[in-house]
Amino acid sequence: MPMDVFHSRDASRYETALQLFCETGCNMIHCWGGNVYEDHAFYDFCDQHGLMVWQDFAMACAVYPQTPEFFEAMRLEASSVVKKLRNHASLVLCCGDNECDEASQWYSLPDPSVNGITRKLLPDVIQQYDPHRAYLPSSPYLSPEAIQAGNMNMASERQLWPFDSSNEQWIAHATEDSGSQGPNATRIQLMANQIKELFGAIPDSLEDFILASQISQAEAKKFFIEMTLLKKWRKTGILWWNMIDGWPQFSDAVVDYYYGTKLAFHYIRRVQQPERLQRSCNGHLSHLGCGFEGNSHGGPFSCGGQ
Repeated sequence: MPMDVFHSRDASRYETALQLFCETGCNMIHCWGGNVYEDHAFYDFCDQHGLMVWQDFAMACAVYPQTPEFFEAMRLEASSVVKKLRNHASLVLCCGDNECDEASQWYSLPDPSVNGITRKLLPDVIQQYDPHRAYLPSSPYLSPEAIQAGNMNMASERQLWPFDSSNEQWIAHATEDSGSQGPNATRIQLMANQIKELFGAIPDSLEDFILASQISQAEAKKFFIEMTLLKKWRKTGILWWNMIDGWPQFSDAVVDYYYGTKLAFHYIRRVQQPERLQRSCNGHLSHLGCGFEGNSHGGPFSCGGQ
């Protein structure tokens, strides 16, 4: 996410925000396509602290014009960005966009491999100015084989309760930006459904709802990370979404805009410790290194004591 909705304040938030990644044992940051291109100070911090960067070009969740004029605009943009960032050791991957391959499926458009921006223009720019940089056309990337297979307003607290997917106060502060009929409006009800699944009922007060939702998120994030680590080396990394908000809102960030940490932040910090003993579903224990480094040791263990 952008560091701040007012980008003139981005640089003042870099160090505090990036330190959160170090505190939780992360080793990679995804600068997604809905973001801005951060300045050198961002990448300097990542260089100095061993944080790898996955950098999207600034396109996201849409189908972009396939015209000579737009191609030229993107060529100039990409050339400038690649030349600016290529000497940063932290930059390990450039990606064409965020969810634009997928967007072509949302709108029943042709195979995204016809996207000349991500399939031809951007690879050519990288080849010219940073030829050894890894490149991915889109995230998620829909390969030709996948396509062929068809697989693809500030509110007072009293206005926030009871929650409702059609409550415009919730809509205004949630991640949905197109009202109660928008494509993501279901996320508010989804939050309630997840709480009910975990606790058997939806709380009857805002305070209890907040706590229950944070427990649900924290347990989910912990599960995602643990399951990925247990499947090492078949799965050798996880980029969970997301660390911190760029403005005050209801979201799935584990740290709010004011650097207030949610419960999930502390769960993640614990589960991503360098060493831990972890029990898998089949009754075995795995001793694993965090950050997907080093060797993992699986097998039966015996524990002494009562």
